[in-house]
Amino acid sequence: QTVVGPSGCPTAVLEGTIPPGVDIKRLCRRAVRNAPTPQAAFAIKWALVRLGAPYACGGIGRLEQWRFDCSSYVSRAYAEGAGLKTAGDAWAPSTRNMVPWDGVSLDPHYAVIPPAMLQPGDLVLYDTCPAGETCAYRHVAMYLGAAEDGGQPLMAQTNACGSVAHVAPFPGTQVPTFLGVRRVTPLGGEKVVGTIDPPREPGATQGKPGKPRPGRKSGAGSLSQDG
Repeated sequence: QTVVGPSGCPTAVLEGTIPPGVDIKRLCRRAVRNAPTPQAAFAIKWALVRLGAPYACGGIGRLEQWRFDCSSYVSRAYAEGAGLKTAGDAWAPSTRNMVPWDGVSLDPHYAVIPPAMLQPGDLVLYDTCPAGETCAYRHVAMYLGAAEDGGQPLMAQTNACGSVAHVAPFPGTQVPTFLGVRRVTPLGGEKVVGTIDPPREPGATQGKPGKPRPGRKSGAGSLSQDG
C-alpha cells in the first residue's frame, strides 16, 4: 500500500511501481530539494504518491481520482498538487498542447527549456510512434533525477494499457525519439497552493499528518489519447 509521510513524500508505494533497489523516500526528498520551482516540488510529491494508479486506455477515465493517461498525470500533478490552471475538474490537456503538434498552439504553462537545464519536475516529451507510421499521440513523463549521487536518472510516467503509474529509468535526451523539455510555470495571477492530501485509492494511508505551508491550500484537477 501507499504510505504518505509528514512531508508529503511517500514512504512506501505499491509493489512493482519503482525499480528494484530504489528508495522512494530518498528519491522524493532529493527530487523535491532539487526542483527548480515550488510548483515543481509539490507536483513531484503528488505524482509519486499516485504511483500504482491504472492507465486510462484510450483516454477513458483520465480525469478520475485514481486513473490517468500520460498527459493528465503530469498536468493534474501541477493542477491538483500545486494549484496551477494546467487542468480542471472536467478537462486536462493532451501532448498536443505541450509539444505542440497537429496545429495546436503551445500552452503558455509549458516553457521550452534547453535539455542542459533539465531538473526534477520538468516534463520530457518523446515520440513513441513506430517508425514509418503517423500516430495521433506523443508521450510525456516527469523527470525526477537520481535517488542518490551517481545513480540512474529516473522519471515518473504512465504509458500503456494494462500498466500503472510508475517510476522508470530516464532514457535521456540524446535518443532519436526525444522531442524536448518543458518547465511548467505559473501564469499571471497564479500562485502556489500546494497540498499533501493522500490519494483516493484503496489501501492508501497517511503517516503523521503534515501541515501545509502557510497560505497554501489544495488546487483543482476532453478526452484524448496520449501515450
